[in-house]
Amino acid sequence: SPALDRLAEEALVFDDASASAGWTKPSVPSFLTGTYPIQHGVYEGSTQTIDGKTSHVLSEEAVTLAEVFAAGGWRTAAFVKNAQLERGNGFEQGFELYRDQAGDAREIRWQALDWIDAQAGGEPFFLYLHLLDAHWPYPIPDEAALRFVAREDLAAFRAEDWKALRDAINDGERVPSAAELELVLALYDAGIRYVDDELGLLFAGLERRGLWQDTLVAVIAD
Repeated sequence: SPALDRLAEEALVFDDASASAGWTKPSVPSFLTGTYPIQHGVYEGSTQTIDGKTSHVLSEEAVTLAEVFAAGGWRTAAFVKNAQLERGNGFEQGFELYRDQAGDAREIRWQALDWIDAQAGGEPFFLYLHLLDAHWPYPIPDEAALRFVAREDLAAFRAEDWKALRDAINDGERVPSAAELELVLALYDAGIRYVDDELGLLFAGLERRGLWQDTLVAVIAD
């Protein structure tokens, strides 16, 4: 991750950091509101129960970072890729533009810089980008994956029934082999490198626009 490594050289790095939850639905509202799941109440995401489908949403009473920035006169936008972050779940509070299912890291980087260019007035901005590329089934472009994985192995965990495979592994019905685990790790590395390459281009875009020295960049994981 050379781009993130360069950022770390001039950044404040937290070596012992923990997410407030182990997955997206409860974790994102925690860092958007500065509260724990027990406080914001978002736990379930599209879960099938005996009473039907349930999906918790963030209460309108919650105060998000975007709402605080917007109240201070900042422009706010979010470009996100994750089914748990779809509009209607309450995470869009305070964003004047909230684009869910915004694409992969490359598409999100393009949209983010285009949005910055459209802010002709030079107002301060709060921009939230949520990338999903280092996430099973690692849907990155082939040219990025092939830097870490042989072409004949590329489709092993990318079949249309990848969710069924994931569930079988999680339920203990399918035990991956050592070779399969190595393949998953390689795809994860490829996803990280693809995200890193796009973040490097994003950072370079901020530098070209004269914004780098005046922009606080926070890289976090959910």
